[in-house]
Amino acid sequence: MKKHSISAIIISCITAVSLISSVTASAEKIDVSDKLPGKHLIIENISSDNKLSILPLLSDGVSEKTENVTLPKSFDLRKEGLVTSVKNQYSFGTCWSFAAMNSIETSVINREPGVDLSEWLLAYYTYCDEFGFNIIDESYGLFDQGAPYLYAISMLMSGIGPFAENTDGYDYGNMDILKDKRSADIIREMRKYQVTDFEYFPYWQYDKETLPKQINSIKNAIYSDHSIAASYMASDDFYSPKYSSYRYTTDDKIHTGEWHAISIVGWDDEFPAENFNSKASMDGAWLCKNSWGTDWGNGGYFWISYDDESIIDFYCLDAAPAEQYKNIDQYDEYGYQLLTSVNKNNDTETSAYISNVFTAEEDSIVTDAMVFVPNADEAYEITVYTDLKDPGDPCSGKASYSISGKFENIGYHTVKIPNPPVVSKEQKYSVVVKLSGEEGYHMACEGSYDYTALYEDGSQKSFSDNMKEKCIKDFKAGCSFYSSNGKTWHDLYTDGVREYTIDKGSISDEMLAEFCS
Repeated sequence: MKKHSISAIIISCITAVSLISSVTASAEKIDVSDKLPGKHLIIENISSDNKLSILPLLSDGVSEKTENVTLPKSFDLRKEGLVTSVKNQYSFGTCWSFAAMNSIETSVINREPGVDLSEWLLAYYTYCDEFGFNIIDESYGLFDQGAPYLYAISMLMSGIGPFAENTDGYDYGNMDILKDKRSADIIREMRKYQVTDFEYFPYWQYDKETLPKQINSIKNAIYSDHSIAASYMASDDFYSPKYSSYRYTTDDKIHTGEWHAISIVGWDDEFPAENFNSKASMDGAWLCKNSWGTDWGNGGYFWISYDDESIIDFYCLDAAPAEQYKNIDQYDEYGYQLLTSVNKNNDTETSAYISNVFTAEEDSIVTDAMVFVPNADEAYEITVYTDLKDPGDPCSGKASYSISGKFENIGYHTVKIPNPPVVSKEQKYSVVVKLSGEEGYHMACEGSYDYTALYEDGSQKSFSDNMKEKCIKDFKAGCSFYSSNGKTWHDLYTDGVREYTIDKGSISDEMLAEFCS
């Protein structure tokens, strides 16, 4: 009997089932002079701070299920035994890594009560020279960079972590890790878990009709045993030691602050609006776990208002033991950064077909596919094809049993393949996915950004992540395909690198606000 790989191939990230290593966003002329009520300082701060992600998400992220779900007025994951201990990032800018690890720890704590994952290793490998993202600001050290949350997500979804604390003797603060020059493939073998799902929750403070529904979606995720990572503008001016509470507001005063990531582990709808430095427009607050040690706040916890005007980028993660996913077939390691469409920058499409073609490195069983969807309630249909006859047609082989369903939330989702097909070493196989739903973008892709922010005083500033060369380094023909009907396929490589321009005149105020947040 022929031996196969003892564990699965996970078709990871957008690398397996969407557009790969190809798209450069040229989001020029983002005019922040036409500011939204209550958002003007936030938009300006975000536009001038490239440590935050710039994502043209159009979906409000509210699924049919969560829109009408009934939840208690208060909830606390600590009482369920699903929160690990408060930690301390000390003087390093690693809060983003703590927030990500907190979410994963909550997802696995039932099976491993003493789980303790390494924030230090994720912070290093995210920016390491061998395979990480480019350093954002050369004037700061690697561990003081901060990071857009998508940097952490991209690393984790591609198998770079999460790692157990003190892996290879690298405990938190150990600078010897800077000498580690191992390849991504070797580092993947060290991971303790594989992140299988990432769910993102938009938070539109400017839309008072939609915001309560989005709050309910986030509550539902917490109630479903998830710790939620989020970011906000941290400033002592808005913190109340008396109530361990926080509410950032845009006013006429000048405030100093920095973007900071925390973990949300509960809520209280009746937390008084008066219990903040400035009265909120509504009662209610999120219970947050910080990474500043137990001497800060209420044992390391605090409350942040539902009405905080800076809080953004809510997400949660799920993970499974790494041994279930020995091999990851993928082309890009830099994950979802942008959205695109079959008909080039067309946000009126209701469906799209996407596919990757892989060559098996060893005898294996294809057991899982990971898909990114940019909309709530996105329908999917996934089929694996083996023994491809035409390398330019992902459907030219033997089809496995198709699986279909609906993804409730925006983000990456891992789907088990029924009757997982066997692929032999050097055999070409494809994963074909149809995504459909409301009008909008249905394809996520790796990419880089290069844009100019215009300010009301007439000044402007240009930003670039300088990731274009890394994104297209290994890009080639015969890997990534897209189609409008699942029959006529286009090779993304021969279609060329796409460049988009997004300006204030082409998008609504709501889209601009979400683009900037």
